[in-house]
Amino acid sequence: MHELNAVHGTVSFTVATANAGGARKGLALTAQVQLAAGTLCKAVRTVIASPESLTFNLNLFVPIFDADPAAISLSLTESGSFRLTRSIHFQQFQLSLNVGSGQQTSIALGAQVAITLAQQPQPLVFSVSGKWVEGTSVSFLGQLVGQWANPFGAHWLAINSRRWR
Repeated sequence: MHELNAVHGTVSFTVATANAGGARKGLALTAQVQLAAGTLCKAVRTVIASPESLTFNLNLFVPIFDADPAAISLSLTESGSFRLTRSIHFQQFQLSLNVGSGQQTSIALGAQVAITLAQQPQPLVFSVSGKWVEGTSVSFLGQLVGQWANPFGAHWLAINSRRWR
């Protein structure tokens, strides 16, 4: 089992009095924390049983010089990889939340999941994603990546990449 202990991160503040050079007029805070192999605090291990790598991003914007300084926007993202069980491995995942005045709140989740089955020489890999946008839509997408040979013991059958919506 891998444990996480190496922590690396960056934090930046930007105060701009005018929209210029890609900076928006206001106060911006950006933070990123990356956790790599080693020992990690119990809080993260409680949420994710066997974390391998994790990255957390935060973007906060407050338009303090604008006509509506309460039009705050916030974006939070978590990504990485972990083992749910010995046979289910989230090779990649990303969870994001976006909220703010004047924009629709959204939550998105994407993952590539490898499932090891005893009768299969290679893990079955699925790509899945879902997104909820406040007041407008919910979407889900799932896809088998590669081939599933002899599913359920049927030696005459092979299932190739398929997409479900």
